Amino acid sequence: MSRTAMVLSLILPVSAVAATLLVPGDYPSIQAAINAAVDGDTVLVSPGQYQETVNFLGKAIVVRSTSGPAATLIYTPSGYTCAYFGNGEGRDSVLEGFWLRNNWGDEPSPSHGGGSRQDGGGCYILDSSPTIRGNWIKDCEIEGPGADGGGIYISGGSPLIEGNEITGNTGYGSTIAKGGGIYCAGDSSEIIGNIISQNEASDGAGIYCGGGSPHILGNVVECNVATSSGYGGGICLWGGDQAVVAGNLIRNNGPAYGGGIVAVSAVTIIESNVIADNFSNFVGGGAFGGGSVLFRNNTVAGNSATEDGGGLQQSSDSTLVENCIIWDNTSPIGPQISVRNDTPGPGILEIAYCAIEGGQDSIYVEPGCTLVWGPGNIDEDPLFESGPLSDYHLSLGSPCIDAGNPDPEYNDPEDPLNPGYALWPALGGLRNDMGAYGGGGVGYWVGIEEEAEPPPAPSNGLVLRAFPNPFRGSTVLVFELAQPGPADLMVYDLSGRLVEVLCSGDMVSGPMSCWVDGSQLPAGIYLARLQTGDRSATVRLVKL
Repeated sequence: MSRTAMVLSLILPVSAVAATLLVPGDYPSIQAAINAAVDGDTVLVSPGQYQETVNFLGKAIVVRSTSGPAATLIYTPSGYTCAYFGNGEGRDSVLEGFWLRNNWGDEPSPSHGGGSRQDGGGCYILDSSPTIRGNWIKDCEIEGPGADGGGIYISGGSPLIEGNEITGNTGYGSTIAKGGGIYCAGDSSEIIGNIISQNEASDGAGIYCGGGSPHILGNVVECNVATSSGYGGGICLWGGDQAVVAGNLIRNNGPAYGGGIVAVSAVTIIESNVIADNFSNFVGGGAFGGGSVLFRNNTVAGNSATEDGGGLQQSSDSTLVENCIIWDNTSPIGPQISVRNDTPGPGILEIAYCAIEGGQDSIYVEPGCTLVWGPGNIDEDPLFESGPLSDYHLSLGSPCIDAGNPDPEYNDPEDPLNPGYALWPALGGLRNDMGAYGGGGVGYWVGIEEEAEPPPAPSNGLVLRAFPNPFRGSTVLVFELAQPGPADLMVYDLSGRLVEVLCSGDMVSGPMSCWVDGSQLPAGIYLARLQTGDRSATVRLVKL
């Protein structure tokens, strides 16, 4: 993106309070610079290859590359992790813009920190909450009894994993290896806007979450491979309190139980996802559920299973399926949905305001289980068409437009420039559209606010919006700080590459705006991020 014209209330010179430590200009290694840094400092790393394990030592610092992950590699041999967070780091401990790879290079000396471990080939996080942003975590391997987290291992804490490309990582174990891309346990991790692809493990080849209340939002989870007898080719949620999976594109994963996603938790909210073209050698080609599941405004299409539940299998407890499209899935029994009687009790499935190919005839209900066929269900072709977000947009003549639950609680967001009409990718009026692009969850896809009116400032004191969004030539970022101070406004692509720093420096409080010329950008999804201190706001930009 070329430098754009900007209209700002006021931009003052950057504060000189914090120090910038240069690698290799001032220090020979990244770890040497971290050792010398104090809270608030930035370690700025020039392009190169750095054989070391970086350990933040509990410091609230930013470690950032100058040229992005394609030019800046942190590597270790097999058996070592590239980045270690085990000293209570918080969100203001930031690792940004590196390629992390752990299966290459000579044996490091003990001074490299972090030590050897079986888990977390790219990044190991223990009882800490750092920010891991805009990195490539690629081609990492772990091996050992119960080795978990080929790319990232998280145990405890609430880290933010945002805008990374987590690809080609593998977990091998003499027992079950979980989380080829990401493993998290007993935590409330936020996993937002990442590309998670081509990872391998026994369970949860893309993401495995065992416990806690993770939020998995706006990711592309594709082409991950779990073992045939494992669970969750794309995502596996096992145990825990309340998981939220929203606005993700989950496709071409398998061949485990639940090729796309497995949800066996106390409560799971699965909303506004496209779950497509996944496969299982057993059951639940698209999704496999146990526990209490709210399955709302999802598009489940083109999935397959060799036994039953080509689209969705509910194996126990209760699931509410509402405002969904379940179409073109295949299996010998229950091609669209199956309901099974499994531990801890018989399955109860309630379906309302959904488009289901074949209607009730496409659903298998095992004796002892219950199907509640609610109002508003249809068996009409949703008329999918390809678009910038997936191959499952609705065409203008789709019977799924304005066909979801009519309660205003479920309405599509309103287009601020066309009152009374839905904001794209929702279509038609304000009544809920069936499928992933209808309802309040639209905001997960395009970074819009759910409310029709401009929302109040969030609790962290930051506001960031974009109008129009999606856009073709240009868009305007409107942002606001509750307190004056240093801030950065940046644009990233979904691989985590920094596209441009739009503005950086001391800013006043109150509303400001920045006009962005995106005419030279390829069509796709980008992330605009406003950062000030330990607070941030992110909006997803869609270039048509």
